[in-house]
Amino acid sequence: MYNKIINNVIKTVALICLVLCFTPEEAKATHIVGGNITYKYLGNERFEVTLSIRRDCFLGSEEAEFDDPASIGVYDANGNLLSNLPGIGLSILIEFNADDTLNNIVVSDCGFEGEQVCVHETVYKRTVRLPRRPGGYFLAYNRCCRNASLQNIVDPLESGASFFTKIEERVYEEGNSSPVFNQWPSVYICANEALVFDGGATDDDGDSLVYSLVTPYTGGSIDKPKPQPQVSLDFSRVEWQVPFGLNNLMGGVPLRVDPETGAFSAIPAITGQFLVGLSVKEYRDGVLLGETIRDFQYNVRVCSDPPMAQFTNPDLTCNGTTVAFENQSTNANEFQWNFNFPSTDSAFISTQENPIFTFPATVTYDVRLIATRGSDACADTSITTIGVFETNLVADFDLELVECSEAGEFTVTVTDKSEEPDPTLTIASHLY
Repeated sequence: MYNKIINNVIKTVALICLVLCFTPEEAKATHIVGGNITYKYLGNERFEVTLSIRRDCFLGSEEAEFDDPASIGVYDANGNLLSNLPGIGLSILIEFNADDTLNNIVVSDCGFEGEQVCVHETVYKRTVRLPRRPGGYFLAYNRCCRNASLQNIVDPLESGASFFTKIEERVYEEGNSSPVFNQWPSVYICANEALVFDGGATDDDGDSLVYSLVTPYTGGSIDKPKPQPQVSLDFSRVEWQVPFGLNNLMGGVPLRVDPETGAFSAIPAITGQFLVGLSVKEYRDGVLLGETIRDFQYNVRVCSDPPMAQFTNPDLTCNGTTVAFENQSTNANEFQWNFNFPSTDSAFISTQENPIFTFPATVTYDVRLIATRGSDACADTSITTIGVFETNLVADFDLELVECSEAGEFTVTVTDKSEEPDPTLTIASHLY
């Protein structure tokens, strides 16, 4: 009985310690939307390691920032963690460089309806020495979590992501750098429209490249979002949500990749968010030398033309200070007028579609119209200068013959009798 009580006390204390040691930073999940690891062999057992990571600007927690530092585990050919490498220790640590990242934000344009898409990207780089060893190395980065809104995998929040690359032992003899993908795919594609994307990579060594769609790997979990590094490399893959799979990633005409060029083709039929995995294998003299895998998300949307702000009005009106504006904007449902731009005086602001506005004085004004498609906050702006004058301007004048010569020359006086006459035209003499 006494031993049972002691054991219960120990379990309780252990649980309390676990809760206390589970820091808020570890409890928060970042929403990973893609990434990959590549390497460049510099000779003398030295490698430049590059980790590219993308996260969701909108769906990711504000506290779930990029890792600082990022931790890349180094494993043997069997996936066992190597923790005593000279100059590395437990893992390859790479500091986050905000100066290189602040402008790497990809925001979707206004070519579709619905909430916009934003992806934040960062790149980690570090040069390390990896002594030659039988079987070579695996380099791996593990993180949680993927977007819960992914539709084609099971339990995306618990799936996490793993990005790794294999450095074969023959690299030390022959020299080799992994292929590097030329570009990231667009952050969104159009439903029921043909997808065309070059997913190809460049290999500086001139090796033969073969592309294929693959099932991405899992990584961290909600309980352990930052397993950096894992004790052993986990080669588990995400589980596809029925009816999706490698032969049906997004519905519609299935996504395919050209094995020789990496070119994508598809006609997606379902709107939503879908995970895609892409592999490029490099061969030298017909022998597999390495494989680089990246995964990313495609956001399929109903595409449409963006808003266009435009309106009709006379450049000059002499019919008084009250002017009617005709809104001719397209693909917009919300409007804001400023009849004295850039003034911010609320007296000059209107949200009517076709407003009638009375200007306070007879001068010129810059009129601005912002047309917005409210569902996704896409907007367009048009600014036009107009002149506004009163209606009591009446043109009139008198002619008086002053002198007539025998040679046929004559002089006349012109008197401006217009209402609100121009003083410079009141009297004028001309010789004809």
